[in-house]
Amino acid sequence: PESQLVRDMDEVDALPYIDSLYQGKMKANVDALIRKEMASFEPGDYLELLPSISYSMPKLDPINTEHYSVPPPELNMRKNVGAWKEAIRNAETQLEHQSLRLENLELMNSHLSKAWIAYGDQLKAHKKHLEHLIKECKEETESVNRARKEAQVEVKPKLEKLEREWYQLVRKNRELEEICHRMEQELPSLPEEAPTDDMDE
Repeated sequence: PESQLVRDMDEVDALPYIDSLYQGKMKANVDALIRKEMASFEPGDYLELLPSISYSMPKLDPINTEHYSVPPPELNMRKNVGAWKEAIRNAETQLEHQSLRLENLELMNSHLSKAWIAYGDQLKAHKKHLEHLIKECKEETESVNRARKEAQVEVKPKLEKLEREWYQLVRKNRELEEICHRMEQELPSLPEEAPTDDMDE
């Protein structure tokens, strides 16, 4: 039985696998039109149209470490109990802040490498998934092209037979037309019939 592609062949006028007329000058013209059409497509590397990224980082100001210092009260405030209490409170605050920083660094040292490894595994899995999708698309494309070729090759004898019959009919019609034209030239012109007028008796 005919495949669906063969049944749908009537709706397709492009037969690249068996089109014998697609040669020489015709092929050059078609290829030129295809190149012109493809020039209007969005490029595959769409980033090519964007400006280049500058990788030079702006110069940063040096880290201000003044708020990490624990200075004693001013000389004129050395005997002020409130000033010493404020200095002690600042020292305790800075100590707690540094303790938290140290704890964060220890946590990063223990777990950050694992987090990066897990992230790398996620990227590898995503890459593998994309490669699988690409493979499926290529296989589907190959399958469609293979089915198209099989369908066109299958109907090629029938199309060639119909094409030969069409040329034969066109030639016969041309021959009959020429014969009719010669006969019209060879036959003597028929006399025109005299008009008859109705006359009352």
